Amino acid sequence: MSIKINYSGSIAKLTDAIQQANMIMGNDDFYNLIASKSTPFDDSSPKDLSPRIVSDKFRLLNLTLTLDTYETNSSIGGKFWTKYPGKIFANTNALPLRSASAIAAMLIHECVHALSYSLKNEVPTIRFSHDDQRPKYNQDTAPYWIQRKVLEVFNPEIAEQDTLEVELVTNSDASEFNKINPEQIEEFRRSLKEYIRSYKEKRLRNKLGAVSIHLTTVACSVGTTILVGMKELPGWQITLSSSVIALTAIDKFFDYKILWVEYNGCITTLKTIETKLNFIVSAGLENIQPEVFNELFNKFERTVENLKDTYLNTRKAND
Repeated sequence: MSIKINYSGSIAKLTDAIQQANMIMGNDDFYNLIASKSTPFDDSSPKDLSPRIVSDKFRLLNLTLTLDTYETNSSIGGKFWTKYPGKIFANTNALPLRSASAIAAMLIHECVHALSYSLKNEVPTIRFSHDDQRPKYNQDTAPYWIQRKVLEVFNPEIAEQDTLEVELVTNSDASEFNKINPEQIEEFRRSLKEYIRSYKEKRLRNKLGAVSIHLTTVACSVGTTILVGMKELPGWQITLSSSVIALTAIDKFFDYKILWVEYNGCITTLKTIETKLNFIVSAGLENIQPEVFNELFNKFERTVENLKDTYLNTRKAND
């Protein structure tokens, strides 16, 4: 009995996460863990609903859910949408940032929503969910409490990892799904400014390195040529000639010019993103299309990741 998740996709981390989630939901310790809570969950109906009842309902429910994927802000792990009660959703943008075990706990969170929704016709009404999706405001609701406890008990080595957010979308508020809130805007702006500031410092450092080495190399080369032509100071000829070789090796090792150009291009891209963000925000939060905001955020993440990859590949090539 209980809930089982099926997945027909090819993302290895999701396959691993689903195996872990299904194994946990097939374990008696999981249901004993839920029943062990001594006080009712927040946002539950009736208010004195015993966690043991939640545990029993979970254990006895025979339900198979299909996992589908979508893309949104990487801080959000997935969503449960009451329009599709036989499905749960995982955000592919969150996968690189979390372990399979953290994803598994998030999927179990979504299963709690599926369980709660399946009981909507019970008399009296039984409900255990959350309204605001942010974990810090919902630590004692059934979905987030169970998600956190799954990590603490079944995967204690990653229990300190931040809890992934899960969106709950009902048919009545489907138009509000993924609505952008002021906190997201401000956090995005802060991140943009911080990365731009950091990259400007690194661009300047590499620019100074590139220009210094280039000018010094030119000066040494010219000086060597002049001294050879004058047939003067043979010792200095050797010194200057050797300096050119040494400077070329240093330039090759640190790749100042390459990194200067890469940081410059990245800063230009981030400033463009910042300008577009300010433009769409100027129209009012209520008019921001989530897909436009998410595309900007995804472009920001890709830009940072591409620069990191370029830097690592450049350093590995010269080590």
